[in-house]
Amino acid sequence: MRWKTRTLVTVGLLGYGAYRLYQKRQAIADLLSESQERLPKIQADLANITDRLADIQAMTPTLEKAGRDLQRHLAHYQTERAYRLETIANIAQKYSPKEDN
Repeated sequence: MRWKTRTLVTVGLLGYGAYRLYQKRQAIADLLSESQERLPKIQADLANITDRLADIQAMTPTLEKAGRDLQRHLAHYQTERAYRLETIANIAQKYSPKEDN
């Protein structure tokens, strides 16, 4: 008896599922049709993204080199600036009026 009840419940649920699918068949068909229409655009977008990623990866060494160059130039600029500020301060101190006490 127990297996019979389980079988009846299973068949009932499967029947209800099939009925609901039949009721929504047009919505499901529209969704599948829309998905099939969008598939080529999605594939084109994926190919575009893949190409752009390859471009970025190809540019990475060049950008890293440019970054290192900029860091080197910045360090040189900061050293040069410190030297010039020190020179200006020395000249200003040399020619500033001295206070007599």
